[in-house]
Amino acid sequence: MKPVEDRICAALSELLAVDPEKPPSLTAVAELAKVSLPTLRKYVGGREGLRVYIADHDIASAEAVRDTPERILEAALKVFAEKGYIGATVDHVAEAAGLTKGAVYHHYANKQALLLALMERRFEQQIEIVERVSSSISQWDEEGLERILIGVLDAYAAEEGWFELYHEVLTQLRDPETFALYQKQEAYVLSAFKKIVKGIQKKGDARNDVDPTAIFLIIAGAMERFSLMLQADMKPRPSNKIVRDMARIIYRGAGNFTSG
Repeated sequence: MKPVEDRICAALSELLAVDPEKPPSLTAVAELAKVSLPTLRKYVGGREGLRVYIADHDIASAEAVRDTPERILEAALKVFAEKGYIGATVDHVAEAAGLTKGAVYHHYANKQALLLALMERRFEQQIEIVERVSSSISQWDEEGLERILIGVLDAYAAEEGWFELYHEVLTQLRDPETFALYQKQEAYVLSAFKKIVKGIQKKGDARNDVDPTAIFLIIAGAMERFSLMLQADMKPRPSNKIVRDMARIIYRGAGNFTSG
């Protein structure tokens, strides 16, 4: 697209934000795009031509444009979860998002870019979960550990389709870029959890002879199994009693009963 057309499209987007149902006047577009009316007419024609131009170029309001990437990712998450990454296409994503395929390609170069963007978004959510868990730990006891497990489960189950997508990601780890991002995420979660446990050990609430990685693997392994149960439609999520029993087992194996 030529620079002049870039300015015209940007102007239309800004003006449509004011009134999405009513195309702006040619004069208003020309002034905002900093082009003359004859130049504008050369590209869009008259007033009726402006309507066609807006439709042909998929121009939406500035607010809608800002929301489009997230809209595309929501559609991609749904499509990948339903059809699998291999079976999904950009056409499927565009249809689910209610957009043209060109609009999807405007924001994401290909299907892999969509997967990587979803992984990045999930990474940001994981950081929030870890920070929330870290700030909620006052002491290492059965009730506190139970709250942590329930909080993690609730956070992971909040976004429909993520468990399915997680297993689709695993099928793509032969791709170097996907593997690098996955490795980065796993390393962060392990490091953050070990930091939490080491803090608890330092306070004397957990045994110092228990490697924090061992505790992480027990909890992570349980989360992994829960995700498989969800995919198999065995249960919507484990009951609070099961989580309570897990907390008891973990705590009685790692808790420091000699402190206090």
